[in-house]
Amino acid sequence: MQGEEQRLALEEIGEEIENIRAAWRWALVQHNRTAVNEGLFSLFDYYDMRSRFQEGQDALQQAAAMVEADHPKNEETQLLWGRLLARQGWFTFHVGRYGEAQRLLQQSVALIRPLNQPTDLVFCLNYQGAVHYHLGDNTQAETLCREALALSQETEYQPGQGIALNILSQTSFRTNDYEAAQRYCQRSLEITTQLGNPWSRAYSLSNLAQVAFAQQQYDEARQLNHTILEIREEMGDVRGIAMCLEMLARTAVAQDQPSDARTLYQRSLYLYREIGNQRGMISTLVGLGRLALQQEAYETACSYFADALQRAFQLKNVPDLLAIAAGLVAALYQMGQQETAVSLESLLSKDPLPLPQLADLIQKLPQ
Repeated sequence: MQGEEQRLALEEIGEEIENIRAAWRWALVQHNRTAVNEGLFSLFDYYDMRSRFQEGQDALQQAAAMVEADHPKNEETQLLWGRLLARQGWFTFHVGRYGEAQRLLQQSVALIRPLNQPTDLVFCLNYQGAVHYHLGDNTQAETLCREALALSQETEYQPGQGIALNILSQTSFRTNDYEAAQRYCQRSLEITTQLGNPWSRAYSLSNLAQVAFAQQQYDEARQLNHTILEIREEMGDVRGIAMCLEMLARTAVAQDQPSDARTLYQRSLYLYREIGNQRGMISTLVGLGRLALQQEAYETACSYFADALQRAFQLKNVPDLLAIAAGLVAALYQMGQQETAVSLESLLSKDPLPLPQLADLIQKLPQ
């Protein structure tokens, strides 16, 4: 699943998925930890690469509960439990339960760190770092991924190096250190290409496309994203396709192609909805809202921003709330709804953010 035969392996698992599900359920009923451990890695990769996050979360949660109920006493069982919790945590993040995801990943690190299993620890650190990055905690993401990178270099574990470098590229990008971001993702691209891993290679290319976009190299960004899109489509990676379409939409906006941008954003939003990816939906709705603002379609913009704000509120994601509300306030002013805009600005200026009052205001927003 991590090499050149990746696409073929995914297709074979897809053809046998009903039998695999049945075997997994049997292993849980029988408390067969050996069978669970043997099937865990390929099943996780399949669910992750095919964006089947809810099904993956359910399957791993059941397995982790089975192992926990067995009251693990030995290192072998503790290792399996940690492996399950780490992967469950990643899928839990994707279905929008962020606090629970962080707790699961922290627990997995605590279980595995004492066991002298560097490959497993690297996995836990990288994915915990990825969650911190996506939730806006750059400092903690860098700390975790630097540890993962050092450990994977020490043990010559190339897949772990590739993932850590990709995340460090993203944290550098967020702080506008484009030189470091490009350096990290170039190193990651070299590793993933050497491994023959197209799925991971697409992430490295995506980070390069981000850097190109930020440096206003829009043609290069678009070409890279079309290459990535081909890989994602071959792999059947729905989330990856949606991410790529969203980036192509942003590039179309930058190149003054609003009609193309709207179509790309809408295609991306449809796919995010299909897999229940709330963060993706929020990001794409904000993109559509900003595009509508540019086109002076203020009611449409308000509708998109209000939808995004409601979703961000349900996730209790304060950074997203603040970013979305800025666009919504602009749309409300343009619509002549100064009173609502001023009320929203007043709430947003408070620290901590008064969530109950914000919830009341969200309910009154025009849809």
